[in-house]
Amino acid sequence: MDLIAAVRECASCPAGAYPFLDPVIAALVAAGGLAVMTLLIVAAAFLRYHDRALPAWLIPTTTFAYGVGASLMVLLWPVTTGPVESVLFLALAFTPALLAARSRRFDLAGWILVGAGLIPLLFWTFYVVQDLTQEGIAYDDGLVVWFGSSAAIVLLGLVGVALGNRVPKAPPRPPPGEPDPERGLAIARAIIEELRFGPLDLPNTLSIGLGAGVGVGLSLVLGALGVPVAIGGIVSVAVSTLIATELYYHVWPPRLARADATHAFLGSWEMKRFRATTGRPVPTSIPLAREWLAGQPETDENRWVRPEFLALVGEIDEAYEVIGRMPSDTDDQRFARQSLKVYVDTLAGAAPDIDGLAAAAEEIGEPGSDERLRAVAAAAIARSRLVLARGEKDWTAPLLEAQARIGPRSLGIMRSDTWLLRFKMFAFVGVMVIVFGTTMSWFFR
Repeated sequence: MDLIAAVRECASCPAGAYPFLDPVIAALVAAGGLAVMTLLIVAAAFLRYHDRALPAWLIPTTTFAYGVGASLMVLLWPVTTGPVESVLFLALAFTPALLAARSRRFDLAGWILVGAGLIPLLFWTFYVVQDLTQEGIAYDDGLVVWFGSSAAIVLLGLVGVALGNRVPKAPPRPPPGEPDPERGLAIARAIIEELRFGPLDLPNTLSIGLGAGVGVGLSLVLGALGVPVAIGGIVSVAVSTLIATELYYHVWPPRLARADATHAFLGSWEMKRFRATTGRPVPTSIPLAREWLAGQPETDENRWVRPEFLALVGEIDEAYEVIGRMPSDTDDQRFARQSLKVYVDTLAGAAPDIDGLAAAAEEIGEPGSDERLRAVAAAAIARSRLVLARGEKDWTAPLLEAQARIGPRSLGIMRSDTWLLRFKMFAFVGVMVIVFGTTMSWFFR
């Protein structure tokens, strides 16, 4: 059915006529919601970039604005030509709500549903009131379904809001004097926590969202200019992929970017050394570390890294034993042993000699050399890890001090290590979207 014709013929609809919303008005409402959502995300990124706290209302309002943007799909599902297309429309509208609910953020899922259902509910309410109060008007029975489904969506959303945030709280960490293997991941988790935006993180949310928005807008412009769909799709995916990939590295708060740069200056070198000496990817979680240890017996080539993984999985005594078998003939070897002992002491709840480690770092290599700066970074990371173990807030201070010594080149390490991987991932997703969209358009043609 022609939507515009249906609207124009529906000034006084007889029985059997469908009172669909003018698609232009629906699109403007949805665009307004998405525009507000984008502005709120940008505002959140601005606040975090300047190390300011996010107001409590910001994330729920952002998800509600997304729901208003998704209301277009809820309004248009009755006009679809079949059940498969209807399900597709509703899936596009509600998938973020399902993901939020799956992560037990029922409050955010609820605000999405309220936003998605409120506009359709107000719209269909107008026709229900008109049907009940004006003689001679008898709308089709489908109106009850559309009104009821919109009301159900809003009610379900309100239930989600009432349930609230049910993400289980992390158990309190043991005090510094007691063992806690998860201290080995404390810095990475602290960075993730400060970047968090609801169940997402701000750099990815902003870069992917703006990249996708530019891609959609560009595809519409190219289509209006008569560019073939295939060429327009390829160009749009390429541009959106570039934006989503590159923007990610520019929206980190400077303090966290510098702290992460110190971590990356040492970590990137260690990851390359690990691959070169073991021929395997680096385990990035406690279960993967346990699996690697079980499958890799101790050798001269991997002994340097085993204490870190052993302590991470809770095998503290064995970690100390391996440290005792490490060579100590050179300054570098002695520093490596000392650094690992400080690491294991921190996880074991012992008293790590971080001041001694920092002093030893100044004896490694020549001043300004990479060897010296990696040692300085190792001491800073150890001190930051201990600050987090003690529950103190200024955990980035040691990392920032070390990064000032390392210099600006450290800021590009994360980008150089991850840029191509992120680009390939976004390009793959973009191609899949084109294939899916082309398939759906052919299927419903």
